[in-house]
Amino acid sequence: MKLKTLAVLISLVFAGCGGGGSSDLPIPEAVAQPVCEAKQPSNSFSTTGYRSLSTTTWGHTRVSSPVRLGQASQRFEVRAGDCAADPGWSDCANDRERSEITVDQRFYANQTKAISWSFYLGQEFQDSPTVKTTLGQIYSWHENKPSPIRGPVLQFELWNGQYQMCWHKITGTVSAPSERCQYYALTTLQEMKGKWTDVMVEINTSKTTGYAKVWLNGRLLVDIKEPVIFTEADYHFVKYGLYRSFVSRHGGPLPTQVAFFDEVRLADRISQVDLRCDLKPTD
Repeated sequence: MKLKTLAVLISLVFAGCGGGGSSDLPIPEAVAQPVCEAKQPSNSFSTTGYRSLSTTTWGHTRVSSPVRLGQASQRFEVRAGDCAADPGWSDCANDRERSEITVDQRFYANQTKAISWSFYLGQEFQDSPTVKTTLGQIYSWHENKPSPIRGPVLQFELWNGQYQMCWHKITGTVSAPSERCQYYALTTLQEMKGKWTDVMVEINTSKTTGYAKVWLNGRLLVDIKEPVIFTEADYHFVKYGLYRSFVSRHGGPLPTQVAFFDEVRLADRISQVDLRCDLKPTD
């Protein structure tokens, strides 16, 4: 079926897609069949990482159920007030709450990378009509440049019943950049409850010939045919878990949120991260 996408440009005040956005974008429909290689060796493209701005004992644990593949998954939990700080940033001072993992593996300019993760939301999961919960993001890092040059490039956000991807599209110059959030609809919270959702991203980081594609549950829903990277970064990386920005907009404490993540992979080709290609578990 023909791919139907609707992109909405939203001005941002801060990095992290804090601005408003459409909450009722139509969900595109497209089926993409995988092209698979020989069975991949176990753990070849799995990731390692560390907790980012989260220190609670309940924020991140390994559990045996539910799992997407293998014997274990990662459980993330964020409660109202769960925030932390490091020498360069304070979530508490900037109206944020989170429990995330930052993936150790980095990638660089002029590379093509395939990234995947699967997450599970229970039937009891609640979102907010005004506060966005990020469930996965691809970050661009510049050691000596400020936001918005340094920050998320692709950010996968849930709010008001919709799961959407924000492309942080930057224009202007390095000294005077302008950032806007271009949204792509992926699915709804109701569709995701009680089941695993598989996300795959193919991104090329060239600032002149780059592109990005996103599959959800094997369906190609985003196909950006222009560079998504504004300027060459020192490196790029992946974060996953639960991240809530501008939490005061909810008008009170946000509900506790729990999400399970599994099969987080980083490789050179989509066939190396596509679960339909009979991949072995990352456990």
